[in-house]
Amino acid sequence: MHSKVKKFISYFPVYKVLRNKKTVYDAKRSKNYQKILDDELRYSINAIDKSSFAALCFKIKMRVHSIEKFLVTMQPQISVIEKNTDLLLEELHEILRLKDNNDDEYQTIMDLGISAIKLTNTVDGISLEKKLKWEQFINKYDVNCVKPISIIEGKCFSEFKGYVDFCQKRYSVRKFKKVTISKDVVRDIVKTANLCPSACNRQPCKVYFTEDITKIYDIRPDKNVTKDIYNYLIVTVNKSLFSNNEVLWPWINAGIFLQSLAMAIHAKGLGACIFGNMKYSTTDSNFRKLAEIPDNEDIVAYIGFGELLDEYYVIEKHRDDNNILKLF
Repeated sequence: MHSKVKKFISYFPVYKVLRNKKTVYDAKRSKNYQKILDDELRYSINAIDKSSFAALCFKIKMRVHSIEKFLVTMQPQISVIEKNTDLLLEELHEILRLKDNNDDEYQTIMDLGISAIKLTNTVDGISLEKKLKWEQFINKYDVNCVKPISIIEGKCFSEFKGYVDFCQKRYSVRKFKKVTISKDVVRDIVKTANLCPSACNRQPCKVYFTEDITKIYDIRPDKNVTKDIYNYLIVTVNKSLFSNNEVLWPWINAGIFLQSLAMAIHAKGLGACIFGNMKYSTTDSNFRKLAEIPDNEDIVAYIGFGELLDEYYVIEKHRDDNNILKLF
């Protein structure tokens, strides 16, 4: 596929892509959309047991994401963009007030906010008064903000022709070499998996890992089939980041993240198998206590993984491809 891809890029990994002049995100046109955005922010921020600075950083990330939603529509809602950019400006001023004790995080969040404001200045229809006000802030505080817009030309997906073959070669593996996977390798895996999308970029999933297999071997899940697994990832989702109207969203996000983790492990040349968690089970409570998992996080699943044996057995894939797609 040949096309021109425009990426709106902020310092924080929030991307929206336009392909062949067709938007991939169609913003809701409801007059109550600003209320929806505010509710998302309120639910997410109230769920965070952090310092005022950390909560404010999270609020800014969500605010930027809300702005970017409208920047990728063909007909941006100017009033919503203006209001949210003004609110973002107020929040950045508050960050400036709190920066002394948080110098490292300060520059990161400032770059994020400034990059979003730069984007709003490219939108037709924004009042000149607001553009001037935003421009003054940018000129004063923009130190090393990333370039907000980049154009990539060429084939969008030609690089991923091997993806089908990659998927076909991934199997669930339940027997590994007795080798501990290092935390550095795990960091790389989690970093890759975290490239997956999440609702409003809330990134609600966390991964818990220990290099000390003796801590978890006796409390591992499905002991009958996991005796030859020596590394585990505990995957959780923070349900409190979602409102009552988003009851399915935590599990949707967790499923996306789990699949991304499994594929990232596969990309490292390792094997893996996903084991679902039974809430309120002994395994759940044992792992929760061991890893000190807070009450606002639910354990979704465990991933047993490790170095592949020279020879190992897997269950052949039997998929009913004919009945999975229903046309209407």
